[in-house]
Amino acid sequence: MATCFCRDRAQLPTACGDSQATMRGGREFAAQQNCVGGLAVCGSLKPAANRDFVVNPFTIAVLNYPSGVQSSGSFAYAFATCRPGRRRPLRSAAHGRGERREGLMHKRLAFIDTLRGIAVLAVVVQHTLEVIVRDHPTGAYHAFLHEAIGYYMNFGRFGVVLFFFVSGFVIPFSFPASASPVNDFAISRFFRLFPAYWTSIAIGLVTMQAVTSRTYPLSQIAANLTMLQSFLEVPHLWDFYWTLTIELLFYLVCIILFAAGLLHRPLTAAAIVIATALVGMAVAVLVADRAAWVVMEVGLNLSAMFLGKIIRDTVIGGRLRWRHVAGCTTLYVLFAITLSSKRYGGIYQDDFFYSYSIGAAYVCAALVFIVFAAFGERMAWRPIAFVGVISYSVYLMSPFAMDWIHHYAWPGDGPLAWFVFVAEVVTSSILVSWMTYSLVEKPWISFAHSLHSDRKGDRARASSRPTGCSAVIARHDA
Repeated sequence: MATCFCRDRAQLPTACGDSQATMRGGREFAAQQNCVGGLAVCGSLKPAANRDFVVNPFTIAVLNYPSGVQSSGSFAYAFATCRPGRRRPLRSAAHGRGERREGLMHKRLAFIDTLRGIAVLAVVVQHTLEVIVRDHPTGAYHAFLHEAIGYYMNFGRFGVVLFFFVSGFVIPFSFPASASPVNDFAISRFFRLFPAYWTSIAIGLVTMQAVTSRTYPLSQIAANLTMLQSFLEVPHLWDFYWTLTIELLFYLVCIILFAAGLLHRPLTAAAIVIATALVGMAVAVLVADRAAWVVMEVGLNLSAMFLGKIIRDTVIGGRLRWRHVAGCTTLYVLFAITLSSKRYGGIYQDDFFYSYSIGAAYVCAALVFIVFAAFGERMAWRPIAFVGVISYSVYLMSPFAMDWIHHYAWPGDGPLAWFVFVAEVVTSSILVSWMTYSLVEKPWISFAHSLHSDRKGDRARASSRPTGCSAVIARHDA
């Protein structure tokens, strides 16, 4: 393989065999050739089997090649290391950045786990404070607490939307490089979600029977076991399960886009966010139908996920620019504000859902996620990242931990007692969730990995690739 960078748009590197050319910003052209050995410099090819080339930004020095290299036209620089039957790329700063980006594509990111931790703690705190305000006398603090968690900001919705951004950042890139990527993705997602979810249902049924003596119809339980209760028009056993329906819908959309070859095209997610925002705002303004607004809210949640993908394509993939993030985020924010004002009305009903609080949750989740993504691992905080690792269990188990503590360990009324109650709920939720993560989530995730199709197809394709030149892609900004 050989690589050439040119300043002139009219010049493309050419060499032996079939070539593929890519360009970025009108300044760089990279061509990859299936060749035995050689150096392509803006149109010219010189045979150089078993030769090493070394370059600097201004001159080309060729080791063990007495006749030198002649180039045509203007050029920044080009280089290749040619070893028949082996790969040994030269190093460069840009290549190092590329390697770091490639590594980030596949490693677990601590700042993403930190975001998960923030998200789930926001949900837990919101639910805990709602219990205090709804079930206990708060006296002079009543208006303050309502304004803090219902009128100006719904922290539960903020946390949920932050989860949606994280899903968009992660899920589209979870299709494995295997012989059956869609099947392996579906298997991985199934065992990632359902065992912990079924455990949550079991614990929830026991908790409700023990704490409130409440029982549920068998048909409702059976429908909820499928996680498709929303599509079956069966009520959720507990309201917080609604987010899992959105997750499943996002997985389905990703599978369809992946199968169509559209998922990883740079502008697919941007087109979805733009189209959804424009249609959603039009429906919110022109259609006076609450059912239509509910459907558009599903679109808003999916938009948050695809905006998360756009941000990843910018900060890690390098295929988009911050102007794409800015434009799509602006439309997303306008969509969120417009829909929230219609969906949740202009009169606060003391139910913790209001146009201001829900709109602020969507907007703040976007801003927090963008800041974290821009600064990357510098925003990671290990204790919160640990909570993020077990965040799915925390999300599923915390409501029942809260019910047990509220029923059997209520510390009393007053600001200090409320603080103790919140601390009890958070601590117990993390403890129980760490146990369910270790005993349920983690083993089933490992089991799912063991079911992945083999990579024989990948190995066969790798062995059939030509083993000519090793290319190094670099960028010269002189």
